[in-house]
Formats: sequence, structure tokens, C-alpha cells
Amino acid sequence: DPGNPSTHFNLGLLLRGYGDLDGAIVALRDAVALPSAPWNAYTALASALAAAGRKDEGVQCLAGAASLIGDDPDRLSAAAAAWIELGRPSEAIDCYQRSLRVRPGDADILNSLGILLDRVGLKKTAIEIYLAAIAAAPQLGHIYSNLGNVLRDMGHWPEALTHYRHAIELRPDLFITHSNILYALLFDHTVTGADLLAQGRRWEARQGTPAAIRPPAMDPDKRLRVGYVSPDLKEHAVTFFTEPLLRS
Repeated sequence: DPGNPSTHFNLGLLLRGYGDLDGAIVALRDAVALPSAPWNAYTALASALAAAGRKDEGVQCLAGAASLIGDDPDRLSAAAAAWIELGRPSEAIDCYQRSLRVRPGDADILNSLGILLDRVGLKKTAIEIYLAAIAAAPQLGHIYSNLGNVLRDMGHWPEALTHYRHAIELRPDLFITHSNILYALLFDHTVTGADLLAQGRRWEARQGTPAAIRPPAMDPDKRLRVGYVSPDLKEHAVTFFTEPLLRS
């Protein structure tokens, strides 16, 4: 049915999922060009345009959907995510704040707003928002972890550790929080080397992966190439305390 916007919308989502970004944009454009196009076709198109580097077009698309999005908190949250992809944090913050006027104690919305405020450097405001989220839903461990991240970045290491540890009590599966505890301990002057070693061993027992055992090289003259793969290229935490040793 070429006149059904939902068909074009679903095709666009499918193509995006398969990595066909250009095809997804065409299908989603077809969807929003039809009467009664669903609101999320606009947010999906804006997201796809952002991924394609066509952010000006994405901004126009999302701005044109304002009346469809209205003041519905779920729609505003989806729009906020698209604004973030488009590099427009101010518009995203406005969407979250409008959502909270409708759902003033929604911990998920508060948490999303806190993450964004932290990202744009409004860390004191982010702390206030995280505390409001914790007051609304004290059982959500990941919010304590996010609050710990802000406090860590501001140099409040003991407070950060307190929130990290509480996050782990509520959510022992928070992998990154276990790592953040180990990292934060490096900056606590009261922590000894033995404390660090003990924490590192606890991390290894929970998170470590046994080293793969490979058969020895059969050719003794063959060069052995050793590689290390990390998502923290040139920014890994280890550099902060090994580079001074190397320079000295």
C-alpha cells in the first residue's frame, strides 16, 4: 500500500537496522510526506539524517514535527534523543524539562536530563537532577553510578566512591561501576597499595576473563606480534599514572 505511511516507516526502520542508511532516509521521507504520518517517523528520519551527517535537514525535519510531538512525555523524550544526535543539546534539555512538567517525578526522565547536563558541563545542575531522581526512585542503582561519575569528574572522590558502592549494592551487574570504583581509588590518598591490590583482585574475580592458551609458535624464527586492543585509545586511565614514571 504506497499510501500507508506506517508501511514506509517500518521499511525505513528495517533498512536502518540492516545498515542501509540512504535507503532508510528515502523510506522515512516517503512516510513523512504522506498525510497522517506517525510522529516517530519524524524522529526516526531526524536520527537517520544526523547519522548521515545531514544535520541541517534533520533539524528542519524535527522542528516541523513540533505539533505532533506536543507535550507528551514519551514523544518529548524521543525527540530529545534525536536533538542530541543532531548536536542540539539546548533543544534536548527543553524537551526533558517539558516532559518533567507533565511527569515531575519521573526518575527515567530525570536521569536522562542529568546525563545530558553532565555532558554539556552543567555538572552542579546535573547533581541536583540526579538527587531528585534518587529521591523519586531510590532503588535504581544506575542513577547512583551516574551521580558518582559527576562527583568523580569534579574531584569529589570519597563522595563518588560512596555512590558507586551503593550502586553496586543495588545492581551488582553494573560492570563499569566496578571499574569506576577501582579507578577512583587511585585518587584517594587514604588508600594503600594493599587496598588497591585487594580491590583489583576482587574486580578480576568478578569481571576478568581467563587468558586464552595458545599453542606455541612452531617456527622459532617467526616474528611474534603482540597487540593490545582498547576502546580508550590514548586516553586509557593507566596513562595517568604510568606516563610520569616513563618521563622520569
